[in-house]
Amino acid sequence: MARRYDWAARINFDVTLRQLQTGKLPHGQLDPVAWAEIKRDVFSIPLLAEVIVAGFLQDEPLLLKASGKRDIESDADPPVFVIGSKGSRFAMEHLNRRGQNIHSSFAQTVLHIHEALNRAKEKDPDGYIGKCDGYIIMNKDRNGFEQFPHNCALVRGWAKVYAARPSTLSLKTDLANSQAEALIRTLQPSPQFKRKPRRIKPSGSRKSGLEQ
Repeated sequence: MARRYDWAARINFDVTLRQLQTGKLPHGQLDPVAWAEIKRDVFSIPLLAEVIVAGFLQDEPLLLKASGKRDIESDADPPVFVIGSKGSRFAMEHLNRRGQNIHSSFAQTVLHIHEALNRAKEKDPDGYIGKCDGYIIMNKDRNGFEQFPHNCALVRGWAKVYAARPSTLSLKTDLANSQAEALIRTLQPSPQFKRKPRRIKPSGSRKSGLEQ
């Protein structure tokens, strides 16, 4: 955000963000009227960024949501967060209608997310929501990340059966959870790049330009 503010101040008014914050120019004070106008124009620039950070604090799950210039949202009892295009509103509405919460079973959760994503994609007026291959799963009892497929036959079947049902509580069973957990796949760790140790040539040897 600071970089966006600084660039806007420089390109439009030939002042830096630091000068705008202090109201001081190299040759003296910034005119109060000009100062107010520049601040109004520069600080009204939106921050087009959203992020959800998920993890665990000791044994408790934690979610943090940052959206634009609004305050960071968090909760000791992790809420349901959505970010993205205008279609995210429809996803949130569906998750609320389904009553998605931290006590929902794994089978319920994947169905609710499947339904919410499809609804958001259908209702998104800008068409920004693309194809989804799967969902990333974090589990404090297992190291690393896992993935669940979005458009699998199991969840498509559940979506068809529960489309007209107001509740998915019948999916809160060991059988449904076992069926869903059987589709989880462990994600392979990403490549790790390490800097090669520098080779030291014996004293007196001639070095190439690249090695120098």
